[in-house]
Amino acid sequence: MRVKIATIEKYAYPDIVVACNKIEFLEDELDSLLNPVVIIEILSDSTESYDRGLKFAHYRLIDSLQEYILISQYHCQVEKFKRDEGGIWLYSSVDEIEHSLKIDSIKCELSLSEIYHRVEFGK
Repeated sequence: MRVKIATIEKYAYPDIVVACNKIEFLEDELDSLLNPVVIIEILSDSTESYDRGLKFAHYRLIDSLQEYILISQYHCQVEKFKRDEGGIWLYSSVDEIEHSLKIDSIKCELSLSEIYHRVEFGK
């Protein structure tokens, strides 16, 4: 689903997006979400620097966004940026397959073994 970043009149296409409560769309069109709570990007060689840099800078302009999650497809690592009550983005990383990722804003916990189910990393 497309996400509109209203303050800069841009659109982005996250890999996964979560919205809660009253979901808001652009002018009643169901293809442009205005109020994501969680955005997840799967990193690739061609998108990683953009996902970490300018795209994240744009996402931070969305008031409703609480957590931004980056998932490596090349090794076991999930990184999370969480907006605190003061608007500061806090970083954490999980990189052990037996650990879990807590997505606090939607009261969800995912084990890395579930995230990486059937994934075989290069040797």
